[in-house]
Amino acid sequence: MKWFDALYNRWMLRRRGVEMEEYPLVRGRIYVRLDDAASRIRFGKQVRINSGLVNPTAGTRMILVALAGGEILIGDHTGMSNSTLIAKTRIRIGQHVFLGAGCSIYDTDFHSIHHRDRIQRNANVKTAPVTVGDRVFIGAHAILLKGVTIGDDAVIGAGAVVTKDVPAGEIWGGNPARFLRKVVQPT
Repeated sequence: MKWFDALYNRWMLRRRGVEMEEYPLVRGRIYVRLDDAASRIRFGKQVRINSGLVNPTAGTRMILVALAGGEILIGDHTGMSNSTLIAKTRIRIGQHVFLGAGCSIYDTDFHSIHHRDRIQRNANVKTAPVTVGDRVFIGAHAILLKGVTIGDDAVIGAGAVVTKDVPAGEIWGGNPARFLRKVVQPT
Protein backbone atom coordinates (compact mmCIF):
# COMPACT_ATOMS: atom_id res chain seq x y z
CA MET A 1 0.00 0.00 0.00
CA LYS A 2 3.00 2.32 0.51
CA TRP A 3 3.58 2.46 -3.24
CA PHE A 4 -0.05 3.54 -3.77
CA ASP A 5 0.29 6.34 -1.19
CA ALA A 6 3.47 7.51 -2.92
CA LEU A 7 1.73 7.62 -6.31
CA TYR A 8 -1.30 9.36 -4.81
CA ASN A 9 0.86 12.05 -3.13
CA ARG A 10 2.86 12.72 -6.29
CA TRP A 11 -0.33 12.95 -8.34
CA MET A 12 -1.98 15.30 -5.82
CA LEU A 13 1.03 17.59 -5.46
CA ARG A 14 1.36 17.89 -9.24
CA ARG A 15 -2.40 18.33 -9.77
CA ARG A 16 -2.65 21.03 -7.10
CA GLY A 17 0.29 22.93 -8.61
CA VAL A 18 2.59 22.64 -5.61
CA GLU A 19 6.07 23.99 -6.36
CA MET A 20 8.97 21.69 -5.46
CA GLU A 21 12.71 21.69 -5.86
CA GLU A 22 12.27 17.93 -5.49
CA TYR A 23 9.46 15.68 -4.34
CA PRO A 24 9.25 15.49 -0.56
CA LEU A 25 9.65 12.12 1.12
CA VAL A 26 6.12 11.41 2.33
CA ARG A 27 5.08 8.47 4.48
CA GLY A 28 1.28 8.15 4.48
CA ARG A 29 -1.21 10.37 2.61
CA ILE A 30 -1.24 14.12 2.88
CA TYR A 31 -4.06 16.61 2.34
CA VAL A 32 -3.22 19.64 0.18
CA ARG A 33 -5.51 22.50 -0.86
CA LEU A 34 -4.85 25.72 -2.74
CA ASP A 35 -7.93 27.95 -2.97
CA ASP A 36 -7.07 29.97 -6.07
CA ALA A 37 -4.38 30.78 -8.63
CA ALA A 38 -2.76 33.29 -6.24
CA SER A 39 -2.36 30.60 -3.55
CA ARG A 40 1.04 28.93 -3.33
CA ILE A 41 2.72 26.00 -1.59
CA ARG A 42 6.44 25.41 -2.10
CA PHE A 43 8.74 22.65 -0.82
CA GLY A 44 12.52 22.98 -0.68
CA LYS A 45 14.94 20.06 -1.02
CA GLN A 46 14.81 16.92 1.12
CA VAL A 47 11.57 17.73 2.96
CA ARG A 48 10.26 14.79 5.01
CA ILE A 49 6.62 14.34 5.99
CA ASN A 50 4.91 11.72 8.15
CA SER A 51 1.15 11.61 7.72
CA GLY A 52 -1.49 9.47 9.37
CA LEU A 53 -0.77 6.46 11.54
CA VAL A 54 2.86 6.40 10.40
CA ASN A 55 3.26 8.51 13.55
CA PRO A 56 0.39 7.51 15.86
CA THR A 57 1.16 10.21 18.46
CA ALA A 58 -0.92 12.78 16.58
CA GLY A 59 -3.73 10.62 15.24
CA THR A 60 -4.39 12.75 12.16
CA ARG A 61 -2.69 13.44 8.85
CA MET A 62 -0.56 16.21 7.38
CA ILE A 63 -2.73 19.11 6.21
CA LEU A 64 -1.47 22.01 4.08
CA VAL A 65 -4.04 24.65 3.09
CA ALA A 66 -3.25 27.90 1.27
CA LEU A 67 -6.46 29.94 1.44
CA ALA A 68 -7.20 32.52 -1.27
CA GLY A 69 -3.95 34.41 -1.84
CA GLY A 70 -2.08 32.58 0.94
CA GLU A 71 1.28 30.89 0.66
CA ILE A 72 3.16 28.18 2.54
CA LEU A 73 6.93 28.07 1.99
CA ILE A 74 8.86 25.14 3.48
CA GLY A 75 12.66 25.23 3.54
CA ASP A 76 15.23 22.55 2.76
CA HIS A 77 15.77 19.57 5.09
CA THR A 78 12.60 20.25 7.10
CA GLY A 79 10.66 17.43 8.75
CA MET A 80 6.97 17.49 9.72
CA SER A 81 4.67 14.94 11.27
CA ASN A 82 0.87 15.14 11.13
CA SER A 83 0.96 18.93 11.30
CA THR A 84 -1.65 21.42 10.11
CA LEU A 85 -0.53 24.58 8.30
CA ILE A 86 -3.23 27.01 7.14
CA ALA A 87 -2.20 30.28 5.48
CA LYS A 88 -4.33 33.25 4.47
CA THR A 89 -1.24 35.45 4.01
CA ARG A 90 2.07 33.57 4.49
CA ILE A 91 3.65 30.84 6.56
CA ARG A 92 7.40 30.57 6.02
CA ILE A 93 9.30 27.63 7.55
CA GLY A 94 13.10 27.82 7.49
CA GLN A 95 15.70 25.12 6.83
CA HIS A 96 16.48 22.14 9.09
CA VAL A 97 13.25 22.66 11.06
CA PHE A 98 11.44 19.87 12.93
CA LEU A 99 7.69 20.19 13.50
CA GLY A 100 6.62 17.63 16.10
CA ALA A 101 3.51 15.48 15.79
CA GLY A 102 0.26 17.38 15.64
CA CYS A 103 1.67 20.93 15.45
CA SER A 104 -0.65 23.63 14.12
CA ILE A 105 0.39 26.88 12.48
CA TYR A 106 -2.26 29.46 11.57
CA ASP A 107 -1.68 32.95 10.17
CA THR A 108 -5.35 33.91 10.57
CA ASP A 109 -7.98 34.06 13.28
CA PHE A 110 -10.48 32.47 10.81
CA HIS A 111 -13.37 34.33 12.49
CA SER A 112 -13.92 37.76 13.98
CA ILE A 113 -14.49 38.04 17.72
CA HIS A 114 -17.43 40.39 16.97
CA HIS A 115 -20.75 38.71 16.24
CA ARG A 116 -21.79 41.33 13.67
CA ASP A 117 -18.66 40.58 11.64
CA ARG A 118 -19.29 36.83 11.84
CA ILE A 119 -22.87 37.32 10.63
CA GLN A 120 -21.47 39.30 7.68
CA ARG A 121 -19.37 36.35 6.48
CA ASN A 122 -16.48 37.06 8.85
CA ALA A 123 -15.62 40.58 7.82
CA ASN A 124 -12.59 42.09 9.57
CA VAL A 125 -10.78 38.83 10.30
CA LYS A 126 -7.24 39.48 11.49
CA THR A 127 -4.32 37.85 9.65
CA ALA A 128 -0.54 38.25 9.88
CA PRO A 129 2.35 36.19 8.46
CA VAL A 130 4.10 33.52 10.54
CA THR A 131 7.85 32.99 10.17
CA VAL A 132 9.85 30.10 11.61
CA GLY A 133 13.63 30.53 11.42
CA ASP A 134 16.29 27.93 10.65
CA ARG A 135 17.11 24.93 12.87
CA VAL A 136 14.00 25.41 15.02
CA PHE A 137 12.40 22.52 16.91
CA ILE A 138 8.69 22.73 17.66
CA GLY A 139 7.40 20.09 20.10
CA ALA A 140 4.33 17.92 19.59
CA HIS A 141 0.92 19.60 19.59
CA ALA A 142 2.32 23.13 19.81
CA ILE A 143 0.26 25.91 18.23
CA LEU A 144 1.76 28.98 16.51
CA LEU A 145 -0.73 31.79 15.99
CA LYS A 146 -0.86 34.68 13.54
CA GLY A 147 1.94 37.21 13.40
CA VAL A 148 4.60 35.32 15.34
CA THR A 149 8.24 34.98 14.36
CA ILE A 150 10.33 32.17 15.82
CA GLY A 151 14.05 33.00 15.76
CA ASP A 152 16.79 30.67 14.53
CA ASP A 153 17.76 27.78 16.84
CA ALA A 154 14.72 28.29 19.11
CA VAL A 155 12.84 25.43 20.78
CA ILE A 156 9.09 25.45 21.42
CA GLY A 157 7.90 22.99 24.08
CA ALA A 158 5.21 20.37 23.48
CA GLY A 159 1.69 21.76 23.80
CA ALA A 160 2.84 25.40 23.85
CA VAL A 161 0.57 28.11 22.46
CA VAL A 162 2.79 30.78 20.90
CA THR A 163 1.15 34.21 20.68
CA LYS A 164 4.22 36.46 20.44
CA ASP A 165 7.69 36.46 18.90
CA VAL A 166 10.32 34.05 20.23
CA PRO A 167 13.93 35.32 20.02
CA ALA A 168 16.68 33.18 18.51
CA GLY A 169 18.25 30.54 20.73
CA GLU A 170 15.54 30.49 23.40
CA ILE A 171 13.30 27.75 24.78
CA TRP A 172 9.65 28.68 25.25
CA GLY A 173 6.75 26.62 26.60
CA GLY A 174 3.34 26.80 28.23
CA ASN A 175 -0.03 28.34 27.45
CA PRO A 176 0.48 31.10 26.61
CA ALA A 177 4.10 30.32 25.78
CA ARG A 178 6.72 32.13 27.83
CA PHE A 179 10.51 32.19 28.05
CA LEU A 180 11.97 29.21 29.96
CA ARG A 181 15.71 29.47 29.33
CA LYS A 182 18.41 29.88 26.68
CA VAL A 183 19.43 26.95 24.48
CA VAL A 184 22.82 25.73 25.67
CA GLN A 185 24.98 24.32 22.89
CA PRO A 186 26.77 21.03 23.72
CA THR A 187 30.51 21.26 24.11
